[in-house]
Amino acid sequence: MAKKRNGALDFQKFLFAVLVVIFHGKNVSDSDFWFRGGSIGVEFFFLVSGAMMALSAQKQTEQTSVGKDTMHFMKHKILGLCPNIYVAWVIAFVVRNINVKSFFTILQHGADSVWELLFLSQGGLLAWRANSVTWYLSAMLLAMLILYPLLRKFGDNFFYIIAPIGFILMMGMSYQNYSNLRLPSAWNGWILKGFYRAIMEILGGCLCFRIAQSMRAVSWTVFTRILFTIAEWGAYIFVIAFSFNHGGGKMDWILVLLLMIGITITLSQSSLDETLFSADIFNWLGIYSYSLFLGHGYWSQKLTEILPDGWGTYPMRLFLYMVISIVTGLVIMYVSIGLKHFWKIKGKSIKQIFITDAHSA
Repeated sequence: MAKKRNGALDFQKFLFAVLVVIFHGKNVSDSDFWFRGGSIGVEFFFLVSGAMMALSAQKQTEQTSVGKDTMHFMKHKILGLCPNIYVAWVIAFVVRNINVKSFFTILQHGADSVWELLFLSQGGLLAWRANSVTWYLSAMLLAMLILYPLLRKFGDNFFYIIAPIGFILMMGMSYQNYSNLRLPSAWNGWILKGFYRAIMEILGGCLCFRIAQSMRAVSWTVFTRILFTIAEWGAYIFVIAFSFNHGGGKMDWILVLLLMIGITITLSQSSLDETLFSADIFNWLGIYSYSLFLGHGYWSQKLTEILPDGWGTYPMRLFLYMVISIVTGLVIMYVSIGLKHFWKIKGKSIKQIFITDAHSA
């Protein structure tokens, strides 16, 4: 909505990324663990992704066909995930294959990863994955491939008719057919649950974007901005606090609505966030959250195999797991920055090895 980064939204991205990381820390626990419902953070990311998709569509002013426009959007979206996702995949593949003694098994894991590397796993092509959290990216991209052309084709009709009807129907259908919104690999006979969630919540994110636009057009009093700040952060805090001791259940649908309230206010910039989150550190945390998200899942799955049997209490294991995940996230982030810088300098020369006219690529 604003040209500069939204510091509050960046901080929330980091906050919910940490929530997901701690939730996956259940794999280093022998019994109970913290933030049993921490996977609700994925709902936050789907909603924000929907809002960002709507923003991208609104910025598109070129008169091109819907097909070409969609292709350019998807290309830009996928390139935006690179090279972080592939740097993370290399680390994940090595970590996940620690203690795997069969070279044939490792080769099989590499072959099975093709669907993960092509972002197609949530289309139903489930196989061995090095970095299991990439299901979110697969579901997001596949959902956008369906919804973005509709958004570009129908414009305001999408926001005022298609998105609200689709969101309401999908919320109701999921409420009737599922006991919770978790377990993304569950198959209902025609679609994976994670893919379904992505479509439903990206539609919800589009609604957040449009409502936030309307809110931004209003000049609010200081008193109203204070009320918005209380409602915004009250919604986020309730979701996070509730997830500490509660796993998935029928409350998931209520939590989605609370997240929509918080995200709408954050996007509208109608609260006091601009004053509270103006420091550059919040923008850095928002950028880092993506690499942190990519850098933790395989450690949660493999750490107990690497550590000596019976080593440490759950808090000790969780602390070690968090430190390793944070460091891995930093490695992914800065290696990716280095690769982008290298490509910026050498990309043209590399293209010329394969393409006669590198400017045409």
